[in-house]
Amino acid sequence: MPAPDRHDYRRGLGSDYLLIFYLLTLLWISCRAHSEESSTVPPLHTVPVLIRLNINGLPVKNTVMALQTPDKNWWLPSEVLSAARIPLPKTQPIHFNRLDFHSISAIGLKTAEFDTASQTLDIQFAADAFQSTRLQPEVSLTKDSYDAPSGQFVNYDLLLDQSPSGLRQSVFSELGSAAGPGVVTSSHAYLQLEGMDKHLRLDTTYKVDRPSDRASWRLGDTISRPGSMLGRPVRFGGLQYSTNFLTQPGLIITPMATLGGQAALPSTVDLYVNNVMQSSRQVPPGPFSVSTAPLVTGDGEVSMRVRDIAGREEIISQRFYASTALLSPGLSDFSFEGGFLRQNFGRESDDYGDFFGSTSYRVGLRPTLTAEGNAQVQQGGLTSFSGGVTSAFAGIGTATMALAYSHSSAGDGLQSLLGFERRSGRHSFALRTQVTSENFRQVGVDTAQIIRRLDTAFWGYRLDGLGSINLSYLSQQASNNRSAEIYSASFSTLRYSWGTFVVSATQSRAETSQSSIYLLWVLPLEREVNASVVHSRGSNQQEQTVFQANKSLPPGEGVGYRLQAAVNASQQAAVFGQNRYGLGLLEVAELNGQTSARASVTGAIARLEDQWFLTQRINSSYGLVRMPGLNNVRGYVDNRRASRTNSDGYAFLPRLHPYVRNHVSVDQLDLPIDATIDALTVRPVPAWRSGVVIDFPVRQQAAATLNLVQGDGKAVPAGALIRMNQADNIFAVGREGLTFVSGLEKENQLTVSWGSRRCKVLLPFSASTETVIPHLGEFICSELEP
Repeated sequence: MPAPDRHDYRRGLGSDYLLIFYLLTLLWISCRAHSEESSTVPPLHTVPVLIRLNINGLPVKNTVMALQTPDKNWWLPSEVLSAARIPLPKTQPIHFNRLDFHSISAIGLKTAEFDTASQTLDIQFAADAFQSTRLQPEVSLTKDSYDAPSGQFVNYDLLLDQSPSGLRQSVFSELGSAAGPGVVTSSHAYLQLEGMDKHLRLDTTYKVDRPSDRASWRLGDTISRPGSMLGRPVRFGGLQYSTNFLTQPGLIITPMATLGGQAALPSTVDLYVNNVMQSSRQVPPGPFSVSTAPLVTGDGEVSMRVRDIAGREEIISQRFYASTALLSPGLSDFSFEGGFLRQNFGRESDDYGDFFGSTSYRVGLRPTLTAEGNAQVQQGGLTSFSGGVTSAFAGIGTATMALAYSHSSAGDGLQSLLGFERRSGRHSFALRTQVTSENFRQVGVDTAQIIRRLDTAFWGYRLDGLGSINLSYLSQQASNNRSAEIYSASFSTLRYSWGTFVVSATQSRAETSQSSIYLLWVLPLEREVNASVVHSRGSNQQEQTVFQANKSLPPGEGVGYRLQAAVNASQQAAVFGQNRYGLGLLEVAELNGQTSARASVTGAIARLEDQWFLTQRINSSYGLVRMPGLNNVRGYVDNRRASRTNSDGYAFLPRLHPYVRNHVSVDQLDLPIDATIDALTVRPVPAWRSGVVIDFPVRQQAAATLNLVQGDGKAVPAGALIRMNQADNIFAVGREGLTFVSGLEKENQLTVSWGSRRCKVLLPFSASTETVIPHLGEFICSELEP
């Protein structure tokens, strides 16, 4: 026999091995699948039941299919448990009808009662079997959904001052214009005094806000933002990128007081801060936490009353200490800036000095701990670093500690700060000490202006039903070794029908000692009118007594005044008023036979959508209401009258809030009868110091009046209903058949019905009469078959 082919033999053996491996793999997969399937199939005699389900007092809306095993245990679908905020147990589920069922006995079951008559299963789980619920204040945070910057404006302040020394004229202006994604502003001063004319440029800045990042870019003149504890801000020209919490006004940046508890049943939680109710919320069964922003700074107590549907109540309370020096955990406040230091601001227009750079960062580490750091460098070799922490202690107060180091041509220097503050409903006190070594230098600060030591102390006490007492102390030592101390004490009453009384005394010690006493009594007369008496006496001045009567400006348009009669002080009279065009002031004063007078006008010129307006000073955002063809319609901002539309249907709003949904509305009574408006309120969100166009969904429809009569000449009875052109709008017939209809077309069919009777009118209409509501005359309504 021929020898077998070795190559063919090995190839066949290899194929057999592959076949055996393949069969073993299939067998393993089959066994594993069988094992898993057998572990999840229901035990023998398991009964599926359609039931109504209540979980801790909350009914499940739809009928639920549950399983009941022979041991009388209930199994529920995973979807039902998840919807009830119950985490799924780690035990093996039962797989039935393509659903996973879990045993309720593995979840923290307290009771389970089944009513066979109603097929209802009532289950009571332990409170900690549910997922936690977190309740906190609802805030509306602006992302990038605000209207793009638009518009231009010029603010102006015109001032004439006539005194015995001569006439002085001053003009202060601020120009603002939207430019791309940001706004350019530039402020100027024009001074004419003592025969000298001078123009000063104050600030020119291009600012771009990024609400989604809670930050802003600034290019041009601005103010630095060093660390808040030891740093001192300086003016400079350059570039800055920094946090801007104002781009999200609803954001709560201070830590919130938080309380936690558990509810076995659906409950109502009433939240109180210092015994004043703040909110009432519903919570489902399970653990929960409630947070609230403290309404006052200082020591306080937050408490909540938990009342379940069974009427059981529980009171939970906790002390807190709130401080604006703290940041919420995880929130940061930063600033990165660089440029040239501004010199002689307000005296020179373009005086820039050394280059400098600065970076600062503040972060909330815990609800009671905030840390910050700062690094600065200035041309010439000056560098400085600082850091500090602020920590709050519930029921005690807030402690602050900071340390700064500088290196310059003068050598190495240190600056340190320690402070403590406590504010409560009755007692308040604060202590602070700041020490600076001789060689310490600060960026942008003249050496002579550096304070070597500063100590302050304050104590306040509130007398129930009477008023408060305040004591303060300040001690300061400057670089030139000049020192000063100031002691002060004051007492003020609460506001009563007879007014408010304040007395204060001050003692200062520097190169010379001075003391003074000050007495004030304010009596409210009407809503915006009050009278006051002031008496002051000092060691180096004459006694003065001043009687005043004041009427403050109303929020909208109106007039105010100030009258003053005095002993050893000037006699004064002033009147001021404002309207939609601006604010004006006239003032006259006389002292020792010499008279001075002053007149000023403040306002703005704005441009938006190629429309020009004279308006009040623009300090924030502004808007343009556009209702073409509708004049003299009153516009409101926050339910306060702000303007009226002009003959072209435009109204300018000079005071809108940036990055919030403003409440802008119009008065429906000012709309013509043929106007239809879909919404009386619009909620625009303007950018910072820029304009927004506000279009109200209003449209005018052709309308007319007519008299309807029946075939016998009698008027169609009052109350009959009219449907025009088969539309949904229904009109009613008035007395003597007088009828108003709107939405007229060139040809119209009116179907009139009353009782069991019906008639129709064919009504032609000419659009040439749409400027007024015409009376079309008398029309016969042809009767229709019932």
